[in-house]
Amino acid sequence: MTTGSGDGGTAEDAVGQTRRRLLATIGSSATLGALGGCLSFGGGETVDGRVADDPDVFALPFPYLSETAQLNPWAGGYPWAIYPLLFEARSLTTPTFDHHVTDLIADVTIDGRTATVTYSDTFSWWNGDPVTARDQWVAERIQSFVRDADTDRPIGDADGFGELEASLLTDGPVGTDAVSLRLEDEYTLAYEFARPLARPLVLERVLGGVHNVAAWWFDSWLEQLSDAGTAAERTDIVGDLQRTKLPISEAMEAGYGCGPYELAEVSPNRIVLDPFEAHPRTASLSVPRVWLPVAMEQATDELIAEGAIDGRYGTLDTLRVEPPEHLEQLAQYQAGDGMKLVCNWRNPHLARRNVRRALLCALGLDDIVGQGGWGEPAAVQTGLTAPLERRWLEGSVLDDLHRYPVVADHERAAAYMRADGYRRDGDDGYWRDGDGNTVRLRLRVPLWDEWAAPTELLRHDLERFGFDLELEQVGTNTFFAHVEQGSFDLVPWWTDGHPYGAYDPIDRSLASLGYDIDGEAAASDPRFGKPLEPTVPVSVGDVRAGDDGRERIDLLEQWRRISGRSDGDEETAAAVATVARWWNDALPDIDLGTTIAGVWGNTREFSWPAAEDPRYRRFGSERRPELELLKAGAIEPTREDR
Repeated sequence: MTTGSGDGGTAEDAVGQTRRRLLATIGSSATLGALGGCLSFGGGETVDGRVADDPDVFALPFPYLSETAQLNPWAGGYPWAIYPLLFEARSLTTPTFDHHVTDLIADVTIDGRTATVTYSDTFSWWNGDPVTARDQWVAERIQSFVRDADTDRPIGDADGFGELEASLLTDGPVGTDAVSLRLEDEYTLAYEFARPLARPLVLERVLGGVHNVAAWWFDSWLEQLSDAGTAAERTDIVGDLQRTKLPISEAMEAGYGCGPYELAEVSPNRIVLDPFEAHPRTASLSVPRVWLPVAMEQATDELIAEGAIDGRYGTLDTLRVEPPEHLEQLAQYQAGDGMKLVCNWRNPHLARRNVRRALLCALGLDDIVGQGGWGEPAAVQTGLTAPLERRWLEGSVLDDLHRYPVVADHERAAAYMRADGYRRDGDDGYWRDGDGNTVRLRLRVPLWDEWAAPTELLRHDLERFGFDLELEQVGTNTFFAHVEQGSFDLVPWWTDGHPYGAYDPIDRSLASLGYDIDGEAAASDPRFGKPLEPTVPVSVGDVRAGDDGRERIDLLEQWRRISGRSDGDEETAAAVATVARWWNDALPDIDLGTTIAGVWGNTREFSWPAAEDPRYRRFGSERRPELELLKAGAIEPTREDR
C-alpha cells in the first residue's frame, strides 16, 4: 500500500513509482545553520560525530525534518525518499515492467478474472505482530473510503472476511477494473477483476507498492469509517485521518515497520537503523548500521561533496557538486519512464496534426532534456520509452517509423505550418492561420526549481519559431487545478513509458493518454479533445499519407487487447504496434526523453555487485534499487577483518 496527499513542493515530491499521484510536501529547504550546527563539515573526518569512512555504517541522506516527517501514508509529511527502507516490497519492477515477486509473498496465482495472493507467514512487524494479508485488506478498505468519502455509495461491510468493494489504489495502474476483494484467511487475499487482465497489470495491481500499513494501527480508523452513516460523516473522518500524524519517533516506540533494519534512534539531526533480529533476512545483512543524517537539499549536496554519503540512486554526472574519487558510478541504464509534452487538442491549432509536428520540429529536444536532467532525447515518437520500444516493437516496425529531429529544425517545422495554410508575414513574427489568428499556446509548468532551466528552453524554442506563447509557472496546487480544468495547451510531465500505462485511454493521469473515459462507452468525449477512432497510415511511418492511404483504428479496442489476458505476446505486440504507429503519425503528446537511471556508491569502504547484476535494474517503490540492495545484504563492507 502506498498513498499520499499534499500541496506545493518540488519535482521529487511529485514523482511516484508510477507518477500517478502528487506526493506530499515535506517542508522547505533548510540551511545548515537551521539545523543548529548538528552537521560538521571541514576536514572531511566526521559528520555529526560519525567517522565518514566507517565501514560499519552505511550513510544515506534523510531530506526531511525528523520532527515533522511521519508514517501515516494518508497524511502529509510522509518520507517518500526513504520509506522503502522501513517496509517490505511485495514485488520489484524492471525498466521493461516485468515484476519480480519478493519473499514477502509466498504465492500468487492468476486464474481467469481472479488473482490470489498468499503472504509468507515468516515476517513480522518490529513490535512482534505478524505481517499478514489483513494489513493490506485494511489498507484497501481505508483507501476506498478516502477515495469516495464524499459519496453515498455503499463501501461494503466491515467484517474481517467476505466480499467487499475494493479500491483502485492510487499507486497502481488505473483502468484495471478491480471490482472485489476477499480476505480468504489471515494470509490470503483474492482479487476479482471485471475481466481477465494481462499478467503485468494484475501483478502491478495486487503486488505493487510497499507493505506500509499495519492493521493493528489503522483498524480503529477502518471501524470509524465503516460505522459512519453518511457521506458527511465519512468526509469528516477522512479529514481527521489525513491530519493525524504518526511521528517517526512514535513509530520507533510502537515498532511500526517491517523491514530488515529497524529504527533505533530518532533525533533532530539523525536517524539510525539497526538490524531487526526477527526478520527472515537478518542473517544475510552485511552492513551493521544504517545512518540517515537529516539533510535538506543544500546539506545533502555538501554531504556528498564531503564523501559522507555512501550510495544513492541516480547518476554522478547530474550532481550539483563534484563527488570525491571514492564515489563511483556502479550501474547506468535506460529506465522505463520518461518525459513528454502533453498537448491539449481543444486548442484549435494543436488539434491540427501538422501544427503538432511543427511544434516538435521547433524544439531542441537534446538541449531541453539535457538541461532538465531528463535522460536521453526521444529518438522515435511512439509514446513508449526506449527500453519498451525494444521490448514490444519488432525491428521492422521500429525501423520503419518516421524519425522527427531531436535538434531544432525550423525549416522542417515551417514546411508543416505552410502545408496547413499558416503564414508568418506580420511585423510581430507570429504564425497565423487562414483567418489571421496567431498560434497562441498556454504553457503551464509547476514552479519547481529543477524544472526552471528546461522550461526556459521550451519557452525560448517556441517563441523563436513564432508561436505566441503564454508561460505560467505556478505552485503545485494551482498547476493541478489548471490541469483539472483543462486550462492549458502544453504541459511537460512524466510518462509511464510502458504500454500498460502510456496507452491507457481510460485513465485520467497525464502519465497515460489521460482521456478519462468510461471504458465501456462507445462514444465517450475524451478529455483534451483527442480522438477515440483515429486513422493511421497503412504504410508504417508514411506521415504524408492521404485519406486513401489510411485506415481507421479503435483505441479502446486496442487497449482491451493490450490490457486483456492473452495466451502469448503476439496479440499484445500487434496491438502495441498499432497504437505506436498512430502515435508516431498523430503525436497526441510529444515524447521528450527516456530517463537514465543508475546507482552510484562508495567503493572504498564497500563492495558492490558487478555492473551487469540485474538487481540494479529492479526497482522497489519510489525506484530506489540501492535500498533494496542494502536490505538484501548485497552491499558489503570491505574492511579485512569483517
